[in-house]
Amino acid sequence: MFAKVEGDKMLGVNLILPYCGKAVHGLLLYNRENTDSYYTVGTDVDMQAYSDRVPFSIVKHIDKVIEKCVDQSLEGSLPNHQDFGLKDGYTELLISKDYEEELSEAVKNIHQTAIEKEEAYEKQ
Repeated sequence: MFAKVEGDKMLGVNLILPYCGKAVHGLLLYNRENTDSYYTVGTDVDMQAYSDRVPFSIVKHIDKVIEKCVDQSLEGSLPNHQDFGLKDGYTELLISKDYEEELSEAVKNIHQTAIEKEEAYEKQ
């Protein structure tokens, strides 16, 4: 998927968001070999070590989810359904160290908006 995001100087570049299984690994390999290639979003875990073309990663904290569910199960309070998202810290946008200065302000400004949109979606 290709997305051109307008606005912030850094985000006004072509960006690849891999969302199909292990597709990100091929993109990261391509990025390492082609230093002027598209930027790639890391998915599921922090992927900044794989390429300097990963400005941020969308990280899922599965360890926190499992810990919470085990605790709830032991307490006898495990519900039939739960959502784990941005507001509770189970999903996070992690900025790569080389891009912190350029992106941290933009991310801070959109974080609350993302939480509000997530909550609105869950109410539908």
